[in-house]
Amino acid sequence: MAAVDGKVLRQSFEDASERSPTHLLQAFASQAKPTLAQVEVDGRSNEIPALPELVDVKGRTVTADAMHAQRGTAAAIVAKGGDCALALKRSQGTLREDVATYLDDPPESAELLSHQQVGKGHGRVEKRTATVCHDIGWLLERHDWPGLSAVGKVVAERRLADGTESVDARYCLLSAQPDAEHFGQIVRSHWAIENSLHWVLDVSMDEGRAHKGNGAACLAVVRRLALNIARMHPDKRSIRRKFLHAQRKQEFLVDMIRRIRRSEPPISNAIALP
Repeated sequence: MAAVDGKVLRQSFEDASERSPTHLLQAFASQAKPTLAQVEVDGRSNEIPALPELVDVKGRTVTADAMHAQRGTAAAIVAKGGDCALALKRSQGTLREDVATYLDDPPESAELLSHQQVGKGHGRVEKRTATVCHDIGWLLERHDWPGLSAVGKVVAERRLADGTESVDARYCLLSAQPDAEHFGQIVRSHWAIENSLHWVLDVSMDEGRAHKGNGAACLAVVRRLALNIARMHPDKRSIRRKFLHAQRKQEFLVDMIRRIRRSEPPISNAIALP
């Protein structure tokens, strides 16, 4: 699966030239965790046309936030042999409303698949219920969405140690027909780009302290390539400790670099810049 999301290098703006901060659109392999591709775009609106050309989608499921829930994006991904799972928010108007109404209060004839998972960690208990519907002829008649094969909903109920409770529901358009358990995994995998890429870049690699001009985008490539290399090494240290160990031990650094040639696919090709 490939999670696609944008990231702004907030300290890369230039007051004198009125240049906006560098804005990158990235594709991230949610399971293997390398950065697959990135491209610099001009603000959030220009993420939309950039996504279909960002990475080879054949055989992959592409996950993206509600900004990319566009007919053109879905059609392009499906035409290139990929599948997509696109989030729905209120900005999608009647489409989101129709999906939410049906899944929140389904008719007796509805054929729904459901899967529930309970997890504990980080001081909270979370129950996640994934529901998916493959019988969507009624929706296609109203909206004619390209490649649409199913719709789904994930409800996350959280209880913190202090007793605070919250409920969050997310709706999704799907070009494939996964079962409920797999659909839940697809939705959850999308957040890997925030937790395993953006957070690591900011905390372990200090990306927030970005350079100005083209230097910000160039260093972003170097950071992601270095992160890919560190992740490929089997050493059990954290990413930050791997970098520190490589600085102190030349043998470890050389071993990390040697693995670039042995990786499959080659790690030097892991970041493609259209």
